[in-house]
Amino acid sequence: MLLRIAYCDDEPENGRKMQEFISQLEVQTDIEFAFDYYISGIVLLENLENKPDYYDVVFLDMEMPQLNGIELAERIRGLVSGDVIISFLTSYPEYMQQSFGVQAFQYLLKPLSYESFKKEIIRTIDFLKKDDRSILVIAQSSGREVVLRLKNIIAIEKQKGNAVMEISLEKGVTIAKGNITDYEKILLENNFIRVSRNCIVNMRYIHSFFGHEIEMTNGKRVEMSRRKVTEIKEMFTKYLVLGDGKV
Repeated sequence: MLLRIAYCDDEPENGRKMQEFISQLEVQTDIEFAFDYYISGIVLLENLENKPDYYDVVFLDMEMPQLNGIELAERIRGLVSGDVIISFLTSYPEYMQQSFGVQAFQYLLKPLSYESFKKEIIRTIDFLKKDDRSILVIAQSSGREVVLRLKNIIAIEKQKGNAVMEISLEKGVTIAKGNITDYEKILLENNFIRVSRNCIVNMRYIHSFFGHEIEMTNGKRVEMSRRKVTEIKEMFTKYLVLGDGKV
């Protein structure tokens, strides 16, 4: 498998260290890497304008001149498809909440060790392999079977009084026959979380929390069960840190 990685950090020593880690991984695994190091976020953006879907993974230092990690990630999200994985490296864990809106995959603390990096890459590859998982639903309007990729689903909500679901996608909405419980197992195994009796959301699209509501990256707001607010926030924090929404 070929994994294309970009790393942006204004400290060249960190770029050299990651290159060393990648060289070690190539010897120890059957993974091939294409690695590009950028000292400037502006240069990274210029290259992405020419080849927006080239990289599989982008690692960003949080604190940089010109553009910090969050600002750079927001610009990157405007250029590339939603498939690219963005992970942050920083010495300051308090920045974590700021990364909600850019769909951060991982949040790694500096100084980064080889074992931590190896674990992150292996987890990234596992994620990419299962990122094509789908569910099959029956569209209410046409009665046709429709395949929906899990990574494109933002939220699934049960409509009151009906065996009908409203499925919010990156692009548009699908109204389908059936119940959330029919799909709950596969969803919860793939970083979705049930936030109320009638709603399951994809944690990769959580933008922020407002009291008992969650705002998703598309602006949609869903209500959390009051008794589950603390549990949901804890699971989401674990997802950000470990990339795993399970407890």
